[in-house]
Amino acid sequence: MIATFRRLEAALRERAPASYDLAQALADNTRDALVSGPASCWEILWDKPVFANARISSAEVRVQAAAPHLRDAWHTIGLPDSSFHVRRVEPGRKRKAFELDGETARLLYSDFGIAAHRMLAIQGAAAALRKRVERSPRAPYADLVGADLLTNVETLRKEKGEYWGTITVLHLLTDFGLACKPDIHLVRSFQFLGIAPEIRLRPGEVPNLRKAVAIVEGVRELAVRLHPAGNPTPQDLRRLDGLLLGFSRNGLLEG
Repeated sequence: MIATFRRLEAALRERAPASYDLAQALADNTRDALVSGPASCWEILWDKPVFANARISSAEVRVQAAAPHLRDAWHTIGLPDSSFHVRRVEPGRKRKAFELDGETARLLYSDFGIAAHRMLAIQGAAAALRKRVERSPRAPYADLVGADLLTNVETLRKEKGEYWGTITVLHLLTDFGLACKPDIHLVRSFQFLGIAPEIRLRPGEVPNLRKAVAIVEGVRELAVRLHPAGNPTPQDLRRLDGLLLGFSRNGLLEG
């Protein structure tokens, strides 16, 4: 497994250097939940629903366009008379199921193509962050460090509300260096390398909570084996996530 990983890592560096460098850039941008304040946490929080079940390239364009309009917006999103308020009016995730109030909300939907249900999830994240800041103003997510992964996932899913599924929550934890995101690309690399072969997934299957947590634990174990001293940092885990993503996205698992 380790030899195969190193071969893929070398191939990624040679054939897709931008993707290889991106893995390190993501590692360098890992947030330490023990010291990251509200503004820093919001930067890696609000965009996660935009990436959920979406093409990475399309989501990146939308996030880049929306980012200037959502900087520090966690203070007011969802509050009365704010420029971003989403209200569910009927079941489902189609546009008619939601009312959008405020200039920013309408801009994100009409100009940037961010779906209303994703905006509701962003609103839920803002509300959850405000509650966390009331309890821990300096480092609102510090309690995640050292806690049980399953407990963290269940806690974050519950507090953030609709459309915060397991993979989306793990995406957030990945940016804290506390997990990896078991999306389609990481799962392909995971299976190719034979990490935890007892975890069986059909092609294209979205892992449920149990399998997703088991995949993260398997990747964590790989990080331990790759580290010279067997003691990987959160940045090491974040870089590993980026490399596993790159192996699949760049076609290195074919043939």
